[in-house]
Amino acid sequence: MRAPRKTDDSPGLMTINPYLRRGPALRPLPLTLRRLAWGKTRAQALKPYTPEAAQSFVDRGRLLTTPEMMQFLIHHDIEPDNSRMKGYYGGPELKQLVKEYGINIYFSTRHVLFAHDLRYFDPRGHPLGAMMRTELARRVRDVPLWIQCTTSASSTKAMVATITRRRMVGAIHGALAKEGYNLAPGKGPDKAVWGTLYLRIWNPVKTSAHSPEPFGTLVAQAIDSNWPRRT
Repeated sequence: MRAPRKTDDSPGLMTINPYLRRGPALRPLPLTLRRLAWGKTRAQALKPYTPEAAQSFVDRGRLLTTPEMMQFLIHHDIEPDNSRMKGYYGGPELKQLVKEYGINIYFSTRHVLFAHDLRYFDPRGHPLGAMMRTELARRVRDVPLWIQCTTSASSTKAMVATITRRRMVGAIHGALAKEGYNLAPGKGPDKAVWGTLYLRIWNPVKTSAHSPEPFGTLVAQAIDSNWPRRT
């Protein structure tokens, strides 16, 4: 029998592909991993975003890590490929604000690993990796809706970008609480929505010129009205 072609010299590596990278003896992935690897073609998908700290072990959105780390993600149903999120447009009012604020909105009904947390799944190890996995397991259990935000690389001062991200995310959290999700993001006494909401801010200076509350209110209302409920 012809042996599969070796693709990596690093022991214990694993990618969401049909083979485990584990030394010279490669073998097919379990069925659950193959299904994750070869899902339906993405529609209206986000271009994979990989921070510099993770680029050495993320290939076009595919995480190359150890079998143990990948099994952790599968066990907790966390999607490592942020490009599997789809564009979210909402109604005409939200569409207009998205244009005015210079923000793109993406979503998934699954929990998607935040791009900047990919570094904790470095196959070579990370000093905070175990702590982050514990925190992610807690978030899966206690936080139904994950809200993420990044800004595009630009000459904008880091402080402006940081404050803008916090204001926009904070406005959504506050508006969700008013919609009845006051126990945790996406969780209320008698209802819950599950998944990931991701904001991509293209121009923090432009975004910061607008009040975050109207945007947060429309996003929260759209989530409450349109996202699948869990009780």
